[in-house]
Amino acid sequence: MIEHLLAAAARARGAGDLAAAELRYREILALEPAHAAALHDLGVIAARSGRLREAAGWYERALAANPEAPATYNNLGVALMELGEPDRAIAHLRKALELKPDYRSALGNLGSLLMASGDAAGALACHRRAAELDPDDAAACRKAARAMLLARGAGAALPLLARAVHLDPRSAEAQGTLGAALCMLGRPVEAMRHFSRALELDPGRIEILADLVHMRQHVCDWAGLAGDTARIRGYVGAAPRAAVAPFYFMVLPGTTAREQRLCAEKYARALSRARRSRAGAPGFESGGKPRRRLRVGYLTAHFHDYATTRLIVGVLERHDRSRFEIVGISCDPDTPRLTSPRVRAALDDLMDLRAMTDAEAAGAIHARGIDLLIDGQGYNRGARPGVLARRPAPVQAAWLVYPGTTGTDFIDYLIADRYVIPEGLEDAYTETVKYLAHCYQCNDDRRPVPAALSRAECGLPETGLVLCCFNQTYKITPDVFDIWCRLIRAVPGSVLWLWASSAAAPANLRREAENRGVAAGRLVFAPTVAPERHLRRMAAADLFLDTFPCTAHTTASDALWAGLPVLTCAGETFVSRAAGSVVRAAGFPEMVTGSFEEYEARALELMSHPATLADLRRRIAANRATAPLFDTGGITRELEALYVEMWKEKAPPAAS
Repeated sequence: MIEHLLAAAARARGAGDLAAAELRYREILALEPAHAAALHDLGVIAARSGRLREAAGWYERALAANPEAPATYNNLGVALMELGEPDRAIAHLRKALELKPDYRSALGNLGSLLMASGDAAGALACHRRAAELDPDDAAACRKAARAMLLARGAGAALPLLARAVHLDPRSAEAQGTLGAALCMLGRPVEAMRHFSRALELDPGRIEILADLVHMRQHVCDWAGLAGDTARIRGYVGAAPRAAVAPFYFMVLPGTTAREQRLCAEKYARALSRARRSRAGAPGFESGGKPRRRLRVGYLTAHFHDYATTRLIVGVLERHDRSRFEIVGISCDPDTPRLTSPRVRAALDDLMDLRAMTDAEAAGAIHARGIDLLIDGQGYNRGARPGVLARRPAPVQAAWLVYPGTTGTDFIDYLIADRYVIPEGLEDAYTETVKYLAHCYQCNDDRRPVPAALSRAECGLPETGLVLCCFNQTYKITPDVFDIWCRLIRAVPGSVLWLWASSAAAPANLRREAENRGVAAGRLVFAPTVAPERHLRRMAAADLFLDTFPCTAHTTASDALWAGLPVLTCAGETFVSRAAGSVVRAAGFPEMVTGSFEEYEARALELMSHPATLADLRRRIAANRATAPLFDTGGITRELEALYVEMWKEKAPPAAS
C-alpha cells in the first residue's frame, strides 16, 4: 500500500501537481507516522510552496525518524537559512557534510551561508572543495573565486576568477567579479574590459555600470560620462533595490547630498540582505559598572604607513590617558601589518582582527570592552560593515575618512564640522551629526616642515607658473579640466602638474588638453613617490587647483603644510566641501569659492599677481603655528569632549 502511494506521489510531483503529491504523502503518514521519506518530501513540497517554517518542521520530523540522512540535513539548513537562522543552518549543513563529505549541494549551500555571515575563509574551503569535485562546474568555480577574493585578496583570487570566466564567459557575475579584482589591483584598463563585457551580457546591471564609470574616471576617459551619470542617478532614485557603491556615486558630477543618502541606504540594505548579518547577530548586551576611563577603539584598515594614519597619529598620542584608553583595531585582511613604530607607541593596545570573520571580530571587540567604536572606513576599501552591524560596542561613530553618510542604523554618530555639513542638510545623513569647532580633519603638528625640492628635481621647467593638482585622477572632471586648460592658455609659459595615479590617464589627459587648444607638453605628470618626497615636491608648485565635486582631503592639508596655496570650489555635499573646510581652518577663507565662475576668476587673478601668491606663502608659513587646522592638541580635546557627550547620550544603564 505504502509503495503504491509513494509511486503515486512521485508521479504527481513529476507532473507538477504538488497538492496531489502532498495528499498521497499525508496518506502514507496516516499509515506510518514516522515514514522518513514521506516526511522529507512533505518538507520539499512546503519549501517549494514558500511555507518555509512548515518545511523546517517536516524536515525535523524526518530527521527524528532517520538521523543519518544527509539530504534532509542539507534541506533543513537551506530552510533555516531562508528563515534567518544562520547558526542553526550552519550546524545542519555541517552535519550533512559529516555524513557525506563530498556532498556538492551541501558544500555550495554552506559556502554561500558562510560567505553571507562574513566567513570568507570558511566559504572558500567549501567552494574550492566543490570545484575540485567537478572542475568544470562554472558556478562552483565562480563562488570559490569570489570567496578567495574576500579571504585572501585580489592577487590570490585572480587565477580562479580567470578560470571562472573561461568556464562560463557569458556569466555577467564572473566578468564583473574579475573586473572588481583588477580594479583592486590598480589595473583599470583591464577592469573596464570585463565590466563592459558584463554589461553587454546583462545591460540592466546598473551597479556594474557604476563600477565601469568609476574605472573610466580613473583613466580620465570621459566619453558618455554625462549620460551614464544621469542613468545611474535615475536608477538610484527609482529602483526599490539598488546596490550602487556609495563612494562611486558620491564622486559623480551633480549628485546631491540627499541622493547620496538614498544611495547609501539602499546599498546598506542590500549589504545586510546579502550578509544576513543582522539576522545572525542582533547585538551584544552591554552594561555594567562604568570604568574610570572610557575605552575608545579606532577601527581601521590603515594602521600601516598611510595618509590617514599620518593625519591621526598626533591625536592618538595626545589623548588624555587619565580619562581615555585607546585601542587600535586593525580590520582589513588585505593590508599589511602595522609598520609605524610611532603609531604603535601611541596606542594602549592593538587588536589584529584581520584574519577573523565578521562574527569573530565583533565578538573580540565586545570582549575587549570597547565603549566607543570609531569607524575609520565607511565604504572605502577594507571596510567591515558586517562587524559594525553586530553592534559590538554600545556607541558607534564614524569619523575622518569617509566623507558622507553610511545609510545604516548601526552607526550612531558622524563627526563633522558645520562647514562640511551646512545648516539644513543634517537630514541628508542617517547618523546624528556631532560638530567639531573648526574642521572635521585632524593633523599632526609634530611632523617636520619639508625642505622644498628644486624644479629640476621634479622634472619641471625652470621658469613659468606651475599649477598643480595632486588629487587622484578619478577626481578630475571635464568641467574642471575645461577651466584648467583656459587658465593655461591665458598665461604663457605656465604648466599643469598632475599626479599620474593611473598609468593610463596621462595619454587621455594630453589628448583632452589638445582638444581644448593646449599643447600636450604643457602637462607634466608626477610619479608616485614616498610621502616625505611628495611633501617636498609640493613646494615647487605655485598654486594648487582643486577638483570638484570630489575635493582634496588629506592632499589639501599636505599642500598647506608644504607651504602651497590651495584654491577650491565648494558645493553642498560633504565630499565637495572637505577641502573648503581644510582651507578655511588654515586661515584662508578667500581661497574657497562657491561656483566655477568664481573659481576660474580667482585662479586667473592669482596667476596674474605673483606678489599675492608670495604673500599667501608667507601667511601659510606663519599660520602653521596658529591655525586651528594644525592645532593637534586642540582638536584632541574637542574630540574627547564629543566622546564623553556621545557616551552620556547613548551609554547603556549600569547593571544593578
